[in-house]
Amino acid sequence: MKKRLQLPFDGKRAREVRERQGLTLADLEVRCERAGMRITVSTLCRWESGVFLPTAPRLRVLVRALDVDIDALLTKPEGTAQAECA
Repeated sequence: MKKRLQLPFDGKRAREVRERQGLTLADLEVRCERAGMRITVSTLCRWESGVFLPTAPRLRVLVRALDVDIDALLTKPEGTAQAECA
C-alpha cells in the first residue's frame, strides 16, 4: 500500500487567490483543463472548503492554472523561523 504525501494545502488561500483573479470555480475548471488536467468544479470546491486535499500532480495543475507560486497555496508551518546569514 502506498503512503500518500500530506501536503500543507490551504483551501482558504486557494479561494482567496482565485477570487482576487476574478475567477469562478467554472472558470478555474477550464483553466485546469488547459493546464493539463480536468478538475471538476465539485472537486475544486471540496479542496477550497477543506473536505479533500489535492494530490501532488493535481496541485501542480492548480498552480499552473492560477499562475502562482506553489507557496501561495500552502500553509506555512508553525514555529519555523527564517535562517539568518552570518
